[in-house]
Amino acid sequence: MDVRAYQRQPTDVSRSPTIFARLSMLITRRGTSRAAESATERGRRLAAFAVLLLALLPAALFAWNMRRFDHLGYFHDDGMYWVSAKALATGQGYRILSLPGAPFQTKYPPLLPLLLAGVWKLFPAFPRNMPWVMALLALMLPPFLYILLRLLQSWRCPPNIALAACAWTALNPYIVFSSVNIMPDLLVSLLLGACILAAQRSFLRQSPANALLAGALGGAAYLTKSSVLPLLAAGPVWYAFQRKFRLLACFLTPLFVAAATWNIWSIRHQVPSADPVAIYYTSYLSDFLHDMRGMEWLTFCKRNFPTLLGSIGNLLVPDIVEIPLLGANFARLVGIFAIAGIVRYVRKYGMGLYQWFAAGYSAQLLIWQYPPNERFLIPIVPVIVLGAVTELRHLLGMLQSVWRSTDRGQRTAAAMIASLLALAILWAGAMAAVGHLALLPSIASRSHEQSGDSERAFQWMRRNLPPGARVLTYYDVPVFLHTGLQAMRPRNFPKEFYRQDRDAVVRAFDDLPAFARLHGIRYALLTRSDFDSDSFVKGIVDWNKLASSSPYRLLFRAPLAAVYEIEAQP
Repeated sequence: MDVRAYQRQPTDVSRSPTIFARLSMLITRRGTSRAAESATERGRRLAAFAVLLLALLPAALFAWNMRRFDHLGYFHDDGMYWVSAKALATGQGYRILSLPGAPFQTKYPPLLPLLLAGVWKLFPAFPRNMPWVMALLALMLPPFLYILLRLLQSWRCPPNIALAACAWTALNPYIVFSSVNIMPDLLVSLLLGACILAAQRSFLRQSPANALLAGALGGAAYLTKSSVLPLLAAGPVWYAFQRKFRLLACFLTPLFVAAATWNIWSIRHQVPSADPVAIYYTSYLSDFLHDMRGMEWLTFCKRNFPTLLGSIGNLLVPDIVEIPLLGANFARLVGIFAIAGIVRYVRKYGMGLYQWFAAGYSAQLLIWQYPPNERFLIPIVPVIVLGAVTELRHLLGMLQSVWRSTDRGQRTAAAMIASLLALAILWAGAMAAVGHLALLPSIASRSHEQSGDSERAFQWMRRNLPPGARVLTYYDVPVFLHTGLQAMRPRNFPKEFYRQDRDAVVRAFDDLPAFARLHGIRYALLTRSDFDSDSFVKGIVDWNKLASSSPYRLLFRAPLAAVYEIEAQP
């Protein structure tokens, strides 16, 4: 073609676009595409926010219903955190004000009581400050779910599936009940999850600052609940396997400082004692080692393993009503399903920091002297949810692949498995609904009813018991906060439960008058709900029968609570 002739041709951008016109059109299209994509992304985020908001609504309504904290003292630990917070707020040190002698609080790390002390400072009038405590606790659930969402996405979980898993977790009755108690489980899970995210970021970006942040968050988690001790081993293993020793040093330094500081302080302030009740109040480790018989931890492990499986299952499909024939085995099957998913994920992608921690944490629970119920497993909920999602996606993928087969027998088997899976999902939805419509309201109703009678007992005690009197009761902190009288609970029987030593429990309750006199206790408050959290003792001890004879003398009775005088030995 003649160049001059080409140059003489008219230039019509609309008919024969130049490179600049083409570029302009491309930029315009990209800008439009980006704008549309941005609008779509905003829409998705708003939809995700709406889904999580709806999933959180039942928990918010339950928190509002429980805002008066009529259930304070249900776990006993909750009362310890609250009364220790009062000691901090009133400048009396980190002490158990409700316990005779007001010893230092050397059992529970101080981070949660420090947060609660802020409530005492701002609102010092009890019990009018309890709704503010509920507000603080309720605010921990949304960030817990946000951290769960971030973790699942960082573990290659598609956003819509991660969102559905978080919404389902928010609806679990065990999670909801944990969110209305003064317990550290949600807070420690939140801090632990943030620690894991920062640690993952430190590895991806080779960032010592992020490793340092991860260690600081891990240290905060330890100062919230000392059971995150396995993090001190999981972190070094994970970083060392990747040969990131500089990052390991940054991670371990603040975590070790936090753990060492708390343990040194608690050891220096712990009062030595051979009394099992005093040991229970002041030290986890001493309580574990007290009266330990040889390799008894193997017995704990053997009995805890099926409980652990069932608790994992209950955090996925709540066991409000047991399935006929399967019973508790259904929850254990769900637990095995989740563990299979964890193994599948690890085989494909390797052990992450959270997986290492979950393995050590689970081993710790197995050898501990308390059954690993659902509350104890909340710190590893993200790993449990990941396992369930991984295995569910794998199962659905297999079913889809088999359904495409031309083999009629395989298609029939796939249809049967799909039907069973659909029934399991429907059952899970029904159980969550029963939990919110029946179980949680019944807990609230029972707490309100018990609280009314206990309040009448407290009023009588304030008017009639001498100042400085000591009380034997399972609700020692409520007694102290409502009456100003120091109180102590009877001993716990965790090892007797594993030994199934019912006679030891009977002897201990027969000897309660002697125990009371030893500790200078003259009065006892007995309530209907004393053994609600200990079914083993509940099946052995009958309070009414026990207190119907000497040396117990009835002073006050309400339908659900009674005050007795423990008369001196003649």
